[in-house]
Amino acid sequence: YVDFVKRSLDGAAGPDRRELEIRNHAIMLNAVKSHPEISELLYLAYTSQASFGPEIDGTRLAPADVKGILTSCPDPLLRAKAYHARKQAHEALGRLKMALVTALNTYTPELTGNPTYPHLVLESQDASVEALYHHLLGYEENSRTVLEKVHAGVRESFGIGRIPPEDRDFLVHQYIGGLSQEILPRDRLIPALTRTLELMGFDKMGIDISKTPFRISLVSGPGYAPEECAMRAAAGVGDYRVFINTDLESSDMDLMRTLLLEGGRMVHFYALDRLETRSAFKWDSDCMRHAVAMLFGSITSDEKWLREIAGLSGEEARYLASAYMLKNVLMKRELAAEALFEIKLYHGENPVEAYHEVLELFEGTRLEPDAGLLWAWHPYTAINPGGNLSYALGLLIHDTMSELVLSRFGTFMDRNAGQYIADNFFGGMEAPWQERLRKWVR
Repeated sequence: YVDFVKRSLDGAAGPDRRELEIRNHAIMLNAVKSHPEISELLYLAYTSQASFGPEIDGTRLAPADVKGILTSCPDPLLRAKAYHARKQAHEALGRLKMALVTALNTYTPELTGNPTYPHLVLESQDASVEALYHHLLGYEENSRTVLEKVHAGVRESFGIGRIPPEDRDFLVHQYIGGLSQEILPRDRLIPALTRTLELMGFDKMGIDISKTPFRISLVSGPGYAPEECAMRAAAGVGDYRVFINTDLESSDMDLMRTLLLEGGRMVHFYALDRLETRSAFKWDSDCMRHAVAMLFGSITSDEKWLREIAGLSGEEARYLASAYMLKNVLMKRELAAEALFEIKLYHGENPVEAYHEVLELFEGTRLEPDAGLLWAWHPYTAINPGGNLSYALGLLIHDTMSELVLSRFGTFMDRNAGQYIADNFFGGMEAPWQERLRKWVR
């Protein structure tokens, strides 16, 4: 079948060629992941990651517990223990993850002709490793002033000369301020999502998440999203679901952001299924789906949303919009760092040294010599190899999307803005995203 598709590509043109390209990329990805050796390693890596929990003072913790300690715990000794406990993943998971990386890089050239696994992942999304690497370094440079501003504020506010890496998340969280305010109680989160979509006009497009086929579940416990991902959306025609692990967010507003992000992904799935086109085009590349999701997630930094949905005064809305904008930039820098590290990992660089280098570049704090041992803590290297690359590419596309919407409408909370998003960003895979992007920015 692989040979048949490749031969067919030679004489194909127009939509036929585009469909064959999409199917060819899917076949090649599946050929690599279904190789017996890789399939077994993926299973072992996933189950090992899911069952892993570091220990602090003899108590086994879930990843969400460690994240919560680093972000919100006022005890510096406990934060230090939580930070260093993450290194336990290096012993528990590091060797297995490196075996997976080696296997993916061994069989990718053999089965697909691509030099490394990241080349295959990005080729399937009409992108390249070289271009993404360049853009990630550009994003780091362009957003560095925000990081420097936050760190300068932290040092001044807390009277410290150096920000210890184990205290960074907590001090940044405290400095930005307001981010842990329980503005929206949990029983108002789903109604807030419904009202947001109404104000954007999606109810007029036939989207009512209070009715079937949309189902949203708030769940709790280590059985859900052990990979530190707060939410997963699954979609099929007539069945659109969102699951949120409420344990993995440090505040209800963070939970609201995640709900908007994955709610937007669900709406995107719904729109794609209703395109009148070939079945191969009723989907979108990973990077575009992530970009659309991030667009909805960024709504929590919209002043109008904070006034009309969260019920804040004008002054409070302006303050929190600015705070969330800073936090979003820092989150994006962390995502870009993880993607850059994954590229380096698959290109044969020493993982400990590469992670140390990338972490210092994107987090801006002076790290301990063994900080690179934290690399194995990050779940996507096991749960979804190459996934960070798709997220990072989506991040870059999202920034263009957001600028286009806000430059035209000044807010996301506008029916015309919602219609613009649906008309321009829900188009499916009939054309590569770069081609669609050129049309948007004309």
